[in-house]
Amino acid sequence: QRAQAGRVAATFSCCCYGGDLSAPTGLSAVASGTSIVLSWNSVSGADGYNIYRSDSVTGDYKAIDTVFSVYYTDLDLSAGTYYYTVSAVSSTGTESPQSSSASATVTGSGGDLSAPTGLSAVASGTSVDLSWNSVNGADAYNIYRNDSTNGDYNYLDIAYSPSYTD
Repeated sequence: QRAQAGRVAATFSCCCYGGDLSAPTGLSAVASGTSIVLSWNSVSGADGYNIYRSDSVTGDYKAIDTVFSVYYTDLDLSAGTYYYTVSAVSSTGTESPQSSSASATVTGSGGDLSAPTGLSAVASGTSVDLSWNSVNGADAYNIYRNDSTNGDYNYLDIAYSPSYTD
């Protein structure tokens, strides 16, 4: 916008969100037991992502966490439908607009499912083929990976059958 006062002109812009960060796209939410796994497309220039949750699509979205990957698992949820948006953030604190919302419904207790058994990992070239025994009642399996012998396991992906190639 341009404002003029006599012979002096000033150019200014007003924006609630700064910088060149665009809103994340492709947000998906998948319920598994008492958890919901979120994933989305990365945003160029983003150093992290703020996760927002609401109990209604038109409700007040509250920030629940900041992560440094394009995955997030919301754990230990009660039965119900949860709505999420995600925003990109830069190291200078610039935040993008929030993404479109995604929702998932938690229907039961994760305690009803047993842990998968029979995990097999077979190296094949530059990938690893995983397989395991299916679990009664499981719709999907969260895949976690640890890149060191003493590190934490980090969420990698979701599989809809008892096999996965990493």
